[in-house]
Amino acid sequence: MPVLWSGPIGLLVVLAVAMASVLVGRHAWGRRGRRLVAGLNVVLVLAAFPVLASLASATGSRMDTRVVVQSYPQAPQQGVFNQGETVRNIYPYDASGHLLTDVRLYDDTGRPLDLQLGQDPNRRAVFDRTGQPATNAYPYRYFEPGTRVVANPSAGPQVVVPPLVPQPMTASATPQASATSTASATP
Repeated sequence: MPVLWSGPIGLLVVLAVAMASVLVGRHAWGRRGRRLVAGLNVVLVLAAFPVLASLASATGSRMDTRVVVQSYPQAPQQGVFNQGETVRNIYPYDASGHLLTDVRLYDDTGRPLDLQLGQDPNRRAVFDRTGQPATNAYPYRYFEPGTRVVANPSAGPQVVVPPLVPQPMTASATPQASATSTASATP
């Protein structure tokens, strides 16, 4: 079905309207012509409502309704997170359920596990034998306000840590050192 505003038909309609506009502008039709043009204008205004409604529904049905969701990779955050929350301290327990202190932790590639909490003058600093800070020694301990004393070094979260049930280790290809040693005389 031809559409008035596209292709050659649209061009002919535009030319016809332009010529009519020039004739009306020159007053070539006289008084009778102006009444006729005024009547046509009223008809055109009334006809514009269904035409505009038709255009609106045709445009609405052709609208692109695709939704594009873009996600950008986020830079890795510094520190350690658990369920989306920043970890502020780590409390290691042994197999019997006892809290350990000054335990140094490393990730799977051998890097020291660091919570990236920054400097805190109230946090007790731990150093290795070379004098380097051991930021991976857990749990962190904090001084009592205004002192250089950790009031309760074995304090931990109020959790019940049941002892682990020992599970057999799988056999390894390399022998492990045993707890007993055999004395041998060497000359």
